[in-house]
Amino acid sequence: MEPEKPVVTPARVIKAYLATKKQIDEINDELEKRITPFQEIQDKRLAWLKKTLDDNKSNNFATEFGTAFKKRSEYVSCENFDTMVEEHIFKPIIEHCASMKGEEALLREAFTHARFDLFTKAVSKETALEMMGKANEKGQRPNPPPVGIKYAAEIKVHVNSPKSKKTEEEE
Repeated sequence: MEPEKPVVTPARVIKAYLATKKQIDEINDELEKRITPFQEIQDKRLAWLKKTLDDNKSNNFATEFGTAFKKRSEYVSCENFDTMVEEHIFKPIIEHCASMKGEEALLREAFTHARFDLFTKAVSKETALEMMGKANEKGQRPNPPPVGIKYAAEIKVHVNSPKSKKTEEEE
């Protein structure tokens, strides 16, 4: 006679899941406490590198140990949903469809030219940046952010290890 196997129930699985989740959270908390002092040192090093790059009017330092370089990141988000929808969805569709007849054309245009996710209130970064115009060498864009859209940019310093050089035999 075989021993009875424990019955798997949703309650048991949920209980086990939550117990393991608690263990994972405790490990992550401990790890964060251990990492924080090291990350603070790294942040100071990056700040020093950025200041030195700025002072030297340089975009990168390449050394035998690795390369430090500036990287610009841009962010867009919905600042005022009602304004954004009115200005960038309804107004262009109504203008475009003014000469068209029928609701089918209006709906087709609405879905074809949708630049925003209406359910999550997300903004298409690519479209917003395109509307702001091409960035110059300093990263500045000629046009302001579209109405209802929040724009931010930052320059951070990144550090990469040197790439190992392949010998001719390996290639």
